[in-house]
Amino acid sequence: MGGGIKKAVKSVEASELLFVERLDAIFSLRIKRVALVFGPSIMSPREVHVVDFNEVQSRVSDAEPSTTASPDTDGEDMSLEDSQTLLPPSLPMTREKLMRLCAQKLMRAVFTNAVEQFSGALSATKLHVTVLAERQSTRIPGFLPKQQFKLRLPKDKNGARTHYITISDGLDSSEQASECTNNPENGWSNESVDNAAEVSADANFVWYLLELPIPVFFEVINTLDSH
Repeated sequence: MGGGIKKAVKSVEASELLFVERLDAIFSLRIKRVALVFGPSIMSPREVHVVDFNEVQSRVSDAEPSTTASPDTDGEDMSLEDSQTLLPPSLPMTREKLMRLCAQKLMRAVFTNAVEQFSGALSATKLHVTVLAERQSTRIPGFLPKQQFKLRLPKDKNGARTHYITISDGLDSSEQASECTNNPENGWSNESVDNAAEVSADANFVWYLLELPIPVFFEVINTLDSH
């Protein structure tokens, strides 16, 4: 087995562990923000994809199934025609369904931007995952809590390198390809930095970082494309 294939297998195994076990554990908490950071380290980002949650999970956890009419009251007045045309009550979205929705939208945005934005400079970079979630006293498997962590956004070189996705409170996902207005003095987006600080301000939330980043993420894509 060649070196490139070994790296691809290692990356796929790490990805499966993340999506099958790690994210399930972290999504048992209330989540405000998830960021995928592509780069050699979390402090040296080259591309960042940010997912914001507009109180979706609180609505999911608080949702109650709709009650149906009692057979001893209003149900007696319901005609056969009405009962056939009446829509069934909508069920609350489960945590598993929400997680799948987020993963689908996020991966679509990542690979869409990969085709349009990513350059050869990212061919062997790592994938870091950071999650802003409610503070826990117990350890979250695979994640390390960081009390003073601040999400860094990448410097701009050949266009915007920070991409946003919003999971709205209507349980619909609207992908916002909002490109940052970069500060020419330091290469950072003031708007994005301010937004990140505002989101992180709640003392009940803390950043959790994936303990082991997924290695050589884009080299896997190049390896698979060449075979």
